[in-house]
Amino acid sequence: MPKKLKISDIMNTYTKKFAPFYDKGWNDFSVKVFNFFKEIIKDKDVCDVACGTGNFIKLAKKITKSTYGIDISQDFIAYAKKENPKVSFLALDVEKWNDKNKYDLVTCFYDSVNHFDDWEKAFKKIYNALRENGKFVFDINTVERISKWNGIYLNKVSGGYIYMEGKILSKYSAKINLKIFDQKGCLVDNINVFEKTYPIKKVITMLKSAGFKKVKNIGNIINPKDKRRTFFECVK
Repeated sequence: MPKKLKISDIMNTYTKKFAPFYDKGWNDFSVKVFNFFKEIIKDKDVCDVACGTGNFIKLAKKITKSTYGIDISQDFIAYAKKENPKVSFLALDVEKWNDKNKYDLVTCFYDSVNHFDDWEKAFKKIYNALRENGKFVFDINTVERISKWNGIYLNKVSGGYIYMEGKILSKYSAKINLKIFDQKGCLVDNINVFEKTYPIKKVITMLKSAGFKKVKNIGNIINPKDKRRTFFECVK
């Protein structure tokens, strides 16, 4: 079974020091995702769950009717607010989300779902936040990724480097150590990230149990040949 994640671990990971490196380190992903989904984003009320530092929102807000963001990290939310001063943000665990607002679309990208503790509970909260026929789009790292995540990776980003070392904990869970260095090679932060996953059939079952009437696995929109990541489009 996947390793049980602790909310305290996640909150302690996404820190003020990490925020600017995170924001610059994976912005290309946000651009690609935005370009793929922009037609269903346009003129919609959108909430980005696990919005991080808001780099996807920075793009989406230009074409949406309204844009909101929630994330468990107060430090990341603070960074996102500075970057997007006219957008409403909330520091919140999605499993405790009881939003009076209703949205046309909820997004959750860059394998953020893999960090969730209780996927079924999170899916139900997202379902409840959608209007009738509203959509939920998200991606996950698959078993193919998690079960083979031993290895070292280095991302060069604006302002420094992100060194990542993956370690498999089980077929369905992994630990990733990230060391953040500035341009001079000085260590800025040293953090651990945990991810877990489920077989795709199990994910679809959980989504339907949450109430979604249509669930479609649309594959990896970033690299269709890469089975280590997949995206889902769900309709309430």
